[in-house]
Amino acid sequence: MKKNIIFVTLIDFGCKLVICNFILTYFLDMKDNLKRVIVDFKKLTPEILALLVDKYPDGYDDNQIITFKNAKNELIEAVEVTTEDTKYLVKVSTKLAVTMENYDEDDYEDYDEDDPEAVQPPEDFEEDVD
Repeated sequence: MKKNIIFVTLIDFGCKLVICNFILTYFLDMKDNLKRVIVDFKKLTPEILALLVDKYPDGYDDNQIITFKNAKNELIEAVEVTTEDTKYLVKVSTKLAVTMENYDEDDYEDYDEDDPEAVQPPEDFEEDVD
């Protein structure tokens, strides 16, 4: 098995340390052999939504949010849920919080677990600016 050696240089110990630590622990620690996926609300499935509600039944706190920068250098905030074969980072938004708060398993019984069309924004909801 080929091992990758990764060298990281930290310029300052502020936000970059958190981002670097996130990258090292989330994307590069492949010991668990799980697929890693970043999900925004548009691609949220009933399965992932159910996992979120199970893991965060009272919603998520600031200390449970993972913050990192994406390839476009945009700041992303997300919460993590895991299945048997995948770790998901679900982008935090007001739509997500409201949808989790109003979650009812019966709303999704007519859909496949992996159908992103099943999870719709809350009614009368304006677009997130985040």
